Parts: sequence; C-alpha cells; structure tokens
Amino acid sequence: QSRERYWRSLNAYAKFGPTHAGARSLDIGGGQMGILAKHLFGAEAMAADAVLRAEEDVSRAGLPMVRLNLMDESYDLQTTFDAIIMCEVIEHIPMPPYIVIEKLARLLERSGILFMTTPNGFRIRNVLYMLANKEVLGIYRYPEENEVLGHQHEYTAHQMTWQVERAGMSVCAMDFVDPGWTGSSRGARLAHVLTKPFNLWPHLRSHLFISAQKSA
Repeated sequence: QSRERYWRSLNAYAKFGPTHAGARSLDIGGGQMGILAKHLFGAEAMAADAVLRAEEDVSRAGLPMVRLNLMDESYDLQTTFDAIIMCEVIEHIPMPPYIVIEKLARLLERSGILFMTTPNGFRIRNVLYMLANKEVLGIYRYPEENEVLGHQHEYTAHQMTWQVERAGMSVCAMDFVDPGWTGSSRGARLAHVLTKPFNLWPHLRSHLFISAQKSA
C-alpha cells in the first residue's frame, strides 16, 4: 500500500539529494528511504530512530541503525552526511522544527541536503475533521520513555519555510503533493477517492515535500 508513496518521495528526493554511489545519507525514521538509497543509488546509508523496533529488519537490509532522539540536546553521531532524510517524522515532535533542523544541519556536509515529507496543515482531511468536530491532532505533550507520539503539529508551507530559514538553511523546493497513500481501511480508501477532486487546489493536497540545503 505504501509503494507509490515511497516511489514519489524518492523521486522528489533525487531532484536535489545526492544520487551518486558512496554518498553518505542518514534516514531518520523507519529506514525505508535509506534502504532504497542504498540499493538504488549505492549510498552509504544509515538509519536512526528514537525507538529501535525496526533494527532487525533494517540490519537485514544491510544498513546500520542507531538510536537518535530528536528531542536530545545534541546529536552526536561521530560522522557527517551528504543528505538527511525524514519522512513523516517532524509532525510527531513536540518542539519547534527549527530547533531540530539547526541540530541536524550540524550533521550535514557543506551544501548537504535535508529532505522532509510531512502532512500539510491545510489538507482537506483536516478541514473536514474540523467541520465534523473531530480532533485533528493528538494531545500535545512530551513522550514517555520509548513512546512514539501521534501527530503533535501539522505545518503549512509558510510555517515550514519559516522554520527551515530560521534554522539557517535555504529552501530548494516546497511542494504540495498527493503522495499516493490511499489509506489502510476501506473507509479511508473511500474517503481518499471522494476527496481527490480537492487536489485541484494545491494548498489542499495532503502532504508537503521539502528539500532544503545547508549554506556552503
């Protein structure tokens, strides 16, 4: 069900991210994009997450996986990267993104790329949820140990541009995208079909794809 989402994400990443063999990349999250970068581009990829539930699967795919909590004071991985990838991560962090991005930028080589995907705060799903008096986000709070929170905040393109630039990076691209995810239940798939016409208005599409570059 996620194949199209990863394919579109990978194509967006490849517009600005390094695709040459040997490029060092860090995939923060489940490791799927790191695995794709390793096997399709020949990247020297590493995966990281706050909870290492996927470590066995990621290791079987040929990638090292390390623990990295984005809410820590600093990120000391003893290496730097040509690219950092975060798909569906930043919305789970109860912290202003610029604080996280500033610390990630220190792990990037000069002109390194940060690629992020995240739900669009203006997506039609959120509009319909509010009209139905249904909660859009989870309770905003700090996680307990080894806890993965739900969505703490969903950002608009304007907000994410501000966050990236406040962190001292430059936005290469900020795109409104339907990533191809149709939902895991019959009801979600039906809702995806019924709301697809709203994609004619880019600002109502479900996701933002952000490519940002560290200053040379």
